[in-house]
Amino acid sequence: NITQKAMTAPTIREAQKGVLAAATIRILIIPVIVTVPGVVAYKLLGDVGDRAYGLLVAQVLPPWLSGAFAAMIGAAVIAHTSAVLNSTVALYTVDFHDQYINAGADQRQVSRIASVLLTVSAVALVPLYANAASIINLLQQLNGLSSMPILSAFITGLLFRGVAPGAAIAGVVWGVVLYGLFTFVLQPQHLLTMHYIDFMVVTLVTSVAVSLASNRLVLGNRARFLWQRPEPA
Repeated sequence: NITQKAMTAPTIREAQKGVLAAATIRILIIPVIVTVPGVVAYKLLGDVGDRAYGLLVAQVLPPWLSGAFAAMIGAAVIAHTSAVLNSTVALYTVDFHDQYINAGADQRQVSRIASVLLTVSAVALVPLYANAASIINLLQQLNGLSSMPILSAFITGLLFRGVAPGAAIAGVVWGVVLYGLFTFVLQPQHLLTMHYIDFMVVTLVTSVAVSLASNRLVLGNRARFLWQRPEPA
């Protein structure tokens, strides 16, 4: 989502400014917004889990301000859902459907169909989230299914020269499969008790390693760090 918006900037410099501004807000402001209410709720209400925000608002804010807060939360959820849906549909339409299925298809029609299917799929997953002990932990755990493999591709591209795109894709596929195996098989059956945040690090490191190994052993390319000078011919 962030990458898509950066790529729509008129110049590279403007894209850099936008990313730096978003990163500053993410580092300096978002942690305060996320953590402080949780700490206050734990101090006042005890261990109430995902109900912390709602209970805190109900007990601390006056009724008229509680309604305004609920409206703001609803608007934020709608805006976030719209942004994620738009980004996902754009990725599917441009990078997958046009490339591999039908290059001459009407993009507007494909986007509409993809939006409906994604929305229906999201609604169908509601029972899965409803039965979770903590929806926040579940979402963070599922986030690692894509975040760490994609981050490995960025790290490989930013820190190394001579890495073929196919090698980076191999690392991403490896990361998705590995983390999916951990999330849906090993951890539920208690075959591996590592915390999912720790396993994200394992996924990231091994995904980068698979990218570099496949680049060298399968594709025959020699990767080197970005700051290393090329070997003399």
